[in-house]
Amino acid sequence: MALVGDRAKGEIATSLGYDTVVVRTAPDWVEQLRAAAPERIDGYLHMGDQAVLDGVMEHLAIGARVSLIGLIDQSNGAPRPGSAPEH
Repeated sequence: MALVGDRAKGEIATSLGYDTVVVRTAPDWVEQLRAAAPERIDGYLHMGDQAVLDGVMEHLAIGARVSLIGLIDQSNGAPRPGSAPEH
């Protein structure tokens, strides 16, 4: 399964051999993720933002492997969840 940002990237993922594509910008992407992986997720390579990580983490299998490359939103200066705003 590929979790992508838009339909064009989904088409690329399909051409590379992914069976299922979930577009993370769709309003119901978490439900699509659950439907695509009913037995839960065993491995995940994360290169997105905190909201995507949160959605995926809730659907990981026990013992799942996660590779955290970075949190793009925080790299671009967004506040960390739960942090106080800077003045």
